[in-house]
Amino acid sequence: MSKTLSMDLRRRALAAVDAGVSRRAAAGRFGVSVSSVIRWDAQRRTTGSFEPKQRGGDTRSRRIEARHADVMAAFEEERDQSLEELRARLAERGIAASSSALSRFFQRHGLTRKKDRARGRAGARGLASSKCRAWFEAQPDLDPGKLVFIDETWTATNMARTHGRCRRGERLRMGFPHGH
Repeated sequence: MSKTLSMDLRRRALAAVDAGVSRRAAAGRFGVSVSSVIRWDAQRRTTGSFEPKQRGGDTRSRRIEARHADVMAAFEEERDQSLEELRARLAERGIAASSSALSRFFQRHGLTRKKDRARGRAGARGLASSKCRAWFEAQPDLDPGKLVFIDETWTATNMARTHGRCRRGERLRMGFPHGH
């Protein structure tokens, strides 16, 4: 990839053009392409400056940043959704974004992908209810040899999502069924 030519070279070539030398002759004298001198001269006439434009970098993030509130609202609806699911959800709302653009968006805003610790759906409430608290406090009195677990749900809970996104430095708090 070519590199940006120096401001000194641009200034000297345009000074030669201002002195009456043709753009083609100025390009030959300074060893640059004719189209470069023509472009520099046109840019100077329209903007008043002939400085090089920025090269590379993220050129499209402003489109998704303009819809920041909409993206965050769709994200908060279901924090454990994949980037592809979030992209589809945003597409339904008329927001076009790629999965990679969403990934860079979350990186810029400090939202990282994390694994949630296995915890039941009641974990979201904690030990808030009095019945739950009483049951938890009575557990030490139970004899583990006499306990029998009967699974009649026929539900595969090991297929639940275990990852989601949250702010960097914060713990991911999501409930999901867990068991075998």
